[in-house]
Amino acid sequence: MANSLPRIPSQHGTLEYLRIQYDNAIASGAKRPLLYPQALFSLALLAGFLFIDHRRSRFLYELRWPVWFAIIAVEVSNIRHRISVEPAVSYISGVASVWVIVWSTMWLILERPQFTAKRIERRRKVLQNGIRATFGCTTQESSETSGYKMDGTENSLKRQNGHAATLPTIDENLAETKDSKVGWEYYWQSYPDALGERLAWVFDLTFSFRGRGWNFSIPTNPALPEDVAASLGEAVPESEKPLISKTGIKGFRTRKELARYVIPKFILCYLILDMCKFQIIHDPFYRTGDESLPAPAFLSGVSPYLLTRIRRNTVALSLVVFIQFHALLVPTIASLVLGPSVLGIRGEPWMYVTTWGNSSAILHKGLSGFWGTWWHQTFRAGFTAPTNYLIRKGWLRSNSMASYLVSLTIAFVISGSMHAAGSLVQVLPTRPERQLTFFLLQIVAVTAQTSFCAALRPLISRLPMWARMAGNGLFAYIWMYKTAPLFNDDMSAGGTWMYEPVMVSPLRWLGLGPKGYGWWTWAHVDIGWYQGKHWWESGIGGL
Repeated sequence: MANSLPRIPSQHGTLEYLRIQYDNAIASGAKRPLLYPQALFSLALLAGFLFIDHRRSRFLYELRWPVWFAIIAVEVSNIRHRISVEPAVSYISGVASVWVIVWSTMWLILERPQFTAKRIERRRKVLQNGIRATFGCTTQESSETSGYKMDGTENSLKRQNGHAATLPTIDENLAETKDSKVGWEYYWQSYPDALGERLAWVFDLTFSFRGRGWNFSIPTNPALPEDVAASLGEAVPESEKPLISKTGIKGFRTRKELARYVIPKFILCYLILDMCKFQIIHDPFYRTGDESLPAPAFLSGVSPYLLTRIRRNTVALSLVVFIQFHALLVPTIASLVLGPSVLGIRGEPWMYVTTWGNSSAILHKGLSGFWGTWWHQTFRAGFTAPTNYLIRKGWLRSNSMASYLVSLTIAFVISGSMHAAGSLVQVLPTRPERQLTFFLLQIVAVTAQTSFCAALRPLISRLPMWARMAGNGLFAYIWMYKTAPLFNDDMSAGGTWMYEPVMVSPLRWLGLGPKGYGWWTWAHVDIGWYQGKHWWESGIGGL
């Protein structure tokens, strides 16, 4: 077992083999362990550069180029040399490395955040003796606030007026009288001069991938709540209507409303993941990617065709629920546990929105609706940044077929590169080109379906709605089902599905798990301090 992996490996055997291969790679010097905080070095470089005010220094601004090259060098080195004993963590680290390069490219090369980016902040407002005053803010603003807004669709710079005007400030320690009305008002905060505020501003920018609460907010985000929108001078949504975008992404007005959504979903996702893991942990396919392997005992009577469907659908369900499960952790901790009293505006419930769009978009738009509307939009800002830059420079025309095709190609090439990098860093042998091919094929399919429907629009428009919806849904499902092995089987070969998403398994507590595995699923995890030859080679490892 130490030197080879059987064709039908057990869960125990695969983990043992994986550990031996990992230890050998580290001992030989061919690989280095994935350690923290070293894994965050590139983001620290990005945030560190943005923290230095370069608005008035051409020299400091041009330093973005060496910083950008340094980030690329660090992440390429991580992809080539850093590995984790946990396959899923290795995979995510590879995906993250390419994403950090994309995100850094956006903020260092394609955008000028210190000049253009703004976030929504809040401050106390006091109504006293009929005079409105504010306190709790040290950021500079003009009395008639006007600035530039990065539009979420094109990231173009547009003149923006109507922000809440800054009013005379009063001493923060001023005692509040009985006739004082204390509340919050919201305003756009540009790059701050005060170092403490600047640190929070830069940190927020670095991790606000979907731009919620920023002027680069992606177009799939829902509208702002009435009080926030009114304070900013934006269009105010109707109070009786839920905060839902055209794509089906939902926002929340209150923490109670957020809790009613998050808590049941979290419990449901937990149970579904445990059920999927029950299937995964018994089936050797999920440790090898070999669909020819026999089914586990409880599926022994299932036909090969049905077994293949079960395997592929289980992977799809596991992936979607896994993303949802971990996405729910952020609003749970940030808003429900910590809340505005600790995080300020970043603890308010409206800052957090749902992950998935309306699934009906798949029926109305087919594969383009699957990827562009229903699928999670976490990386959309970075994916569209290159196209938006080309449009701003006048090299592409907005809303043209050329800009659509360029945007589509760039998005899938980046996404394919991210997932191929995740495959590349695995300890077990994989074929990263399969994952890249999966995403490149999506370009072909989306373009073909869109062109086909456009060419036959007069004929298709005569069909009843149910027929059109059925056609779109069927095409999307068949295409994803047929191409999914390129993605799924490679992840299985790398051992990604051996990850334990839930620490306590109800099903294994009932004795339904493999022999030797109890309800505490993280018994094999060995998180601790890794001591290298030098201090910079030491850190927290084991994941």
